[in-house]
Amino acid sequence: MSLDATWREVGGLAIALGLLLLVGRAVLSLGARGLAGEWPERLALSFLVGAGTISLLGFWLSPLFGLVPAQWLLSLVAVGLAVVAWRRRRTVRHTSSSASTAPLDTAERRWLTKVLTAGIALQAAALLFVAMQTSLGWDGLLNMELKAHLAFVNEPSGQLPPGYLSDESRVWSHPGYPLLVPLTEVWLYDWIGRPHQGLIKLLFPIFYLSLAGLFYGALRRVMPRTPALVGCAALGLLPMLAIGPGAAITGYADVPLAAVLFGAVSYGFFALRGGDRTDVALAVLLASLALWTKREGAVLAAYVVLALAGARAAGALHRGQTPFDAARRGLALLVVPALVAVPWTLMQRLHGLPDPDLSPVTVGTLAANVSRFPAILQLLARELTLPGHWAALWPAFAFTLVLSWRRLREPAELFLAGAVVVPLAVYATIFVFSSWPEYTEHVGTALPRLVIPLAPLALFATIRHLRASLMPLDVRG
Repeated sequence: MSLDATWREVGGLAIALGLLLLVGRAVLSLGARGLAGEWPERLALSFLVGAGTISLLGFWLSPLFGLVPAQWLLSLVAVGLAVVAWRRRRTVRHTSSSASTAPLDTAERRWLTKVLTAGIALQAAALLFVAMQTSLGWDGLLNMELKAHLAFVNEPSGQLPPGYLSDESRVWSHPGYPLLVPLTEVWLYDWIGRPHQGLIKLLFPIFYLSLAGLFYGALRRVMPRTPALVGCAALGLLPMLAIGPGAAITGYADVPLAAVLFGAVSYGFFALRGGDRTDVALAVLLASLALWTKREGAVLAAYVVLALAGARAAGALHRGQTPFDAARRGLALLVVPALVAVPWTLMQRLHGLPDPDLSPVTVGTLAANVSRFPAILQLLARELTLPGHWAALWPAFAFTLVLSWRRLREPAELFLAGAVVVPLAVYATIFVFSSWPEYTEHVGTALPRLVIPLAPLALFATIRHLRASLMPLDVRG
């Protein structure tokens, strides 16, 4: 995985990333009008939505790649979306601002803001440097990059080889994993000109920076800039996000999932606090991308979308609409996730590969393995209290959750806490169905990475609860 690259290859990478931002911004302009926030949040959203859009188009349009090369077909669609969004922007005035921010800092705090900004910039530079010096991890190389490499060298380029999904000899590479990361890598390879495993490592620090941008944007909606920067710096101090297994230097899909999941839950949280349609649209869009990033994204996306759909239907009933109209309003939120989940699910059903990690999820398997629960819960507790993985995050989350239990009567607060607690409970249950000869080894290997997407949510909830306890008169915080 040499870092050697020509200027042409570096230029191609820059064009590919620029087009991701362009198509992401275009989709946001078309589907989430009224988006405000500061530039880190807008840039993060543009990158994540751009990567999701290009990878989904690469899957949906792959039958056409024999007629038009993938690189040019996807580029034409990207430019077309940008033109449509630009024309729409000229004719529609955006007057809403769902992502209003908390008041600015006083002049006395500006020096601290500059210090914190410099510190976060150093964190980002250090992460980028370490990532470029570190080889891709097992999943990053043999699950994610392998698929990208196979699709790039296939004829026509951009399509996974037809026999790959049904090749039992490749089951170890998890053909059933969603394709946001591999197909984004294919897009970069198209513009670089070859499968460059050195340059592709740049992609994953960008996913982490996108997570940080959304995290900062969420904090800015409830507090001034200085404490928001402190929270953003704290995110960079969680070891598992930066340098642990599944972290941003490994090429795994866990940090990309953390980015889109945090966006989905945070916008859902603000939607339940009285946000407008933009918050709802962004929550559903990013939840749909969680489906397309990792298999456990299905659990996380289902939680977000079903909670928002239920709240929307309940609100419609409260306003006097008929049950049919209320149900229709709630079910409307399921359309975009279905467009993502159904084609990929049908593709997997068509090839029928078994899951190499799990036994059939049946009542009989549950009854046979129910004795595993105590050991699984013990391993979960051990993982969440490892300072070398999570510092003091999880004990702090549990403490502040108990401290602020009265606030859980608010739908938004209950939704935020549930976005952490419910997946943890699901994960503990899923391991009961592990097909590994030593299920405890499966738990120990997978659990640290499963927790990565939940950690930013736990940190955000902890910061909010601490601020509410220390500043009870700050209603918005």
